[in-house]
Amino acid sequence: MKKKKDMVDLYFGDLSKEDKKELEELINQLTEDAKKVVEDYAKNPTDMSGSMVMIHEKSPLLEDKDDVD
Repeated sequence: MKKKKDMVDLYFGDLSKEDKKELEELINQLTEDAKKVVEDYAKNPTDMSGSMVMIHEKSPLLEDKDDVD
């Protein structure tokens, strides 16, 4: 796997030196934040599956009160 700096040069070679530096700093910060999220999840796992059901407020599903659980 290529180093982060090589990736920045490969995909963003047309950017100025300052822009590349700022981009690299953002990548580093996002990477650190992602590591913290993974670490937190490992320490505090959730029992939620991640699935979500969304129903629009004008949905016909909401019109029939007999169907509500």
